[in-house]
Amino acid sequence: MTSGFDCGYLPGEQELLAMFETPNWVQSVLDLPMRTPQANQRLQEKIISVAQAPAPVNPAALPEMAEIISGKTYFSN
Repeated sequence: MTSGFDCGYLPGEQELLAMFETPNWVQSVLDLPMRTPQANQRLQEKIISVAQAPAPVNPAALPEMAEIISGKTYFSN
C-alpha cells in the first residue's frame, strides 16, 4: 500500500529532505504531485471530508460513549 504521492523514488529521498527545510510540513506534503488521477481524487475527497464540520453531539450521551469506548467512565457527575 502506498500514499499515492509521487515521491520517494529519487535517490536520497529528496522530497523528505525538502519537507524538513520548510516551516509548513503539511503544505509541503499536499504540494507533492500524485502518481495517478485516482490517487488525486482520493486525496481531494479526504481533504473535503476533514474540512467539513462534524455533526453535533448530544452532550447527554458523552458519559455513556466514554463507557462504551473504554469500559470505564472519565466523567464525574
